[in-house]
Amino acid sequence: MIFAFFAFLILAAFGLSPLVVPLYTRRFYKGYSAYPEQKYRTFWPRLWASYTDGVILFPVGLILQYYVTLEASFWENMRWLFVIVLIVNTAYWWVYTIYMHGRFGQTVGKRSTYVRVVDAKTEEPITFKHALIRDSIPLVILAPLLIYESYRFLVGLPIGELLIGTETDTEATTSREIWTSVVVLAWWVAECVTMLTDDKRRAVHGFIAGAVVVRTDIEGQVHIRKAFNL
Repeated sequence: MIFAFFAFLILAAFGLSPLVVPLYTRRFYKGYSAYPEQKYRTFWPRLWASYTDGVILFPVGLILQYYVTLEASFWENMRWLFVIVLIVNTAYWWVYTIYMHGRFGQTVGKRSTYVRVVDAKTEEPITFKHALIRDSIPLVILAPLLIYESYRFLVGLPIGELLIGTETDTEATTSREIWTSVVVLAWWVAECVTMLTDDKRRAVHGFIAGAVVVRTDIEGQVHIRKAFNL
């Protein structure tokens, strides 16, 4: 898989990765058969799965970002609608992952790389409660900032100030963004460290939710998968 990573970097340099990588990973893992001892070795499948999910959701993010950055005059008489767009623009990724994990135990990306989130103790399918807890920390980090910005807009802050910031407001806005970025970065580092050091590759969110990611392409299961054309 290390060769696949370098191939990804080369493709990215030529701007081809958004289309090629998801197709490549799907084809690779469809014919791949892992050994039983590789059941929890899910770093690479999860990496490619996240990338695939990002490609799938990219058009949604692009459309929402377009509306968020429209001219201020467009939103002056539609403040509630802007808040809704702002919330969706911030939360659509988590809505997608929580629903897919709670309903199917895997996102489209995880399905393409044959990994699934299961209960850490029983290895039974997780519930929506598990799925919500898995993504609760990023939501807790971002929710206060989102609520604050929505409130400022609804109470009458000129739309231009909210979108681009005034000279006096820029320092406060920048400080909030920097603080949020630092917290998110610290969370991401903690996730990576725990995932790479734990025997079952469980990240912090997995420990919190009592869940673990396992491979579904274990040798012996592959024949069943192919029989049903999965």
